[in-house]
Amino acid sequence: MLIITDGQNVAEHKVKPEYRSDDESNPSHGWYNAGENNVTFNEPSGSGSSWKKMTWKTLWAKVPLETLLLETGGTLGDYWDTVEPETKNTRFSNICTAAKNNGIVIFSIAYGASQNGQQSLMDCATNEAFYHTAEPGDIEDIFAEIGAAVEKLKITK
Repeated sequence: MLIITDGQNVAEHKVKPEYRSDDESNPSHGWYNAGENNVTFNEPSGSGSSWKKMTWKTLWAKVPLETLLLETGGTLGDYWDTVEPETKNTRFSNICTAAKNNGIVIFSIAYGASQNGQQSLMDCATNEAFYHTAEPGDIEDIFAEIGAAVEKLKITK
């Protein structure tokens, strides 16, 4: 396996599963009038056939997050989950360990990585010989070196 990254994990925000649905049995807070291409968060009076309760998938496509929060009085945390960098770092380390424990050879290239990123990629590589740091002009030489190491692995296994 070859991993090339800067090793820098950032916070990830994603919509909670219950708010990703296109299932009409789990409607959103909004109403949509396709004929007028209009959205409202108050149940339309006279509920004519032109107004339909939006699915969450439709709501995210039609309404900016700021509008949803303003109209519902909600907060970002009501609709989104956050995965912090520390959690991602732990996941990365666990994946590397599991791969190595299953006999998978890991080459890693720290491309423009910080000191922490370099360390996590060094820890992930099967051994120090399979870890490289790189800048733009180094990639071709590093790939040639990895190719030669893979050839040796094929010959010895």
